[in-house]
Amino acid sequence: MEKWRCEHEDRQYTEKYYMERVDALSVKTLRALDSIQQRVGEIYSVCTIKGVVRTDLLSAMQKEDLKKLRAQRAQLYNFYNEDGSLKPDGSDGKQIAEELAKWSLQIRGKIQYKIDQEAFDKAKSLAKNK
Repeated sequence: MEKWRCEHEDRQYTEKYYMERVDALSVKTLRALDSIQQRVGEIYSVCTIKGVVRTDLLSAMQKEDLKKLRAQRAQLYNFYNEDGSLKPDGSDGKQIAEELAKWSLQIRGKIQYKIDQEAFDKAKSLAKNK
């Protein structure tokens, strides 16, 4: 399934990244992440113009929903519950946090971004001139 998605969807990272991710994370963890990311994608789809996400075009409610989804995603990585208590050993939440911590260490330093300096400078110039 992941290979098909890599071939047919516009994705942020390479196929290798997603295939390693599938091997490293449990189905439960992947579902939790993907569920949140799918809802984020739905919000982004209404404010993406020519491939650029413009969150300034979102309604206050959509911005609040996006903020909540980001907090939910961050909570998946956290070893503590929202009330500050430690997630119990053996719980789904702790297992997910452990897997994501291990995955983060595994990919640290491997992800490289290509910065389009020319496009950045042009956008910066346009913003200054507004």
